[in-house]
Amino acid sequence: MNSNFINIKVDREERPDIDQIYMHAVQLMSGQGGWPLNCIALPNGQPIWGGTYFPKKQWIQSLSQIATLHHSNPKKLKTYALKLTKGVRQSDLITTNPQPQEFTKKHIIAMVKTWQKYMDTQRGSTHRAPKFPMPNTYEFLLAYSNQFNDDIILNYVNTSLTNLAFGGIFDQIGGGFSRYSIDKMWHIPHFEKMLYDNAQLIQLYAKAYKATKNTLYKEVVE
Repeated sequence: MNSNFINIKVDREERPDIDQIYMHAVQLMSGQGGWPLNCIALPNGQPIWGGTYFPKKQWIQSLSQIATLHHSNPKKLKTYALKLTKGVRQSDLITTNPQPQEFTKKHIIAMVKTWQKYMDTQRGSTHRAPKFPMPNTYEFLLAYSNQFNDDIILNYVNTSLTNLAFGGIFDQIGGGFSRYSIDKMWHIPHFEKMLYDNAQLIQLYAKAYKATKNTLYKEVVE
């Protein structure tokens, strides 16, 4: 994989829009979809081949064949990718609105107001399990609370980050966060640490410390 491909991990919880594109592509190619979703794409992102679960031997053979074809007949892959991309676009239920859209602060405020219905203000995150850290969410809301002087949203961010830090999802001995909590209380972690999650969480807690001077956030970063 590392010899012939640039490997990109997409978290479908955080980027369902990207997941949907490649799910459509795999469904068109194989007639079915699911996870784990594996999709090979050209450098421009256009999918050329994919599927769900592959045994090791089959996976290695498939990657070798695609790499060989890419070197020997790249034009064939590009032609196929164009046709597949066209099929993905046609299968998408959302049509593009060509009219220019006005986007103002009131749209952002309205969006957050709707979002608040799903916020767990007692424990953080949303009113469901499993609970994911979702660092991009809190970075946006941290910036929003500062821009619009919204103490309610800031309190929600602080509640979430505090419960994350004190919960079972945080490794109190070795540092770092597990992928998610399987319960609503942040007590029981799913025992795997994702590098991209932890990289984003360092940035999130650093920004939160800068904004609030809460020493707990500084300790988490360190």
